[in-house]
Amino acid sequence: MNSYNINSATEGLLPLYKINNRAVLNLLKKFIKYYKLDKSIISINFTTDKEIKFLHKKYFSKNKTTDVITLDWSEGKNIEGEIFINLVQAKRQAIIYKQTIQNEIARLVIHGLLHLLGYDDVTIKKQKTMISKQEFLISKFLK
Repeated sequence: MNSYNINSATEGLLPLYKINNRAVLNLLKKFIKYYKLDKSIISINFTTDKEIKFLHKKYFSKNKTTDVITLDWSEGKNIEGEIFINLVQAKRQAIIYKQTIQNEIARLVIHGLLHLLGYDDVTIKKQKTMISKQEFLISKFLK
């Protein structure tokens, strides 16, 4: 049995950025099905620059904003964790990469989920591997 939670840490944030919760949930379900994860507990939280900067400093000792933070509480095969997506940064990146905000959010959700599977992007080589997998999954899931 899987458990999913999608929420906004800031009141009124989702309508402001026109987030489609159903699309995020469908993406999450496709990922879970693709990787055959039977017992997963995943929380996706939409935040702002201020909130994610606080989390970045608290958990990673980095005093700056970022686009996505993943906190992995997994033990064993199935995944358990929290993904925090900075909607302010997602909007900036959507403009830079000429994407809709929904597509950029999808990329960040997949990126966070890949972290929960054990992928990391601490080196250039690992980052390239992770981005390649991320883009493969985006093309597969967003047909």
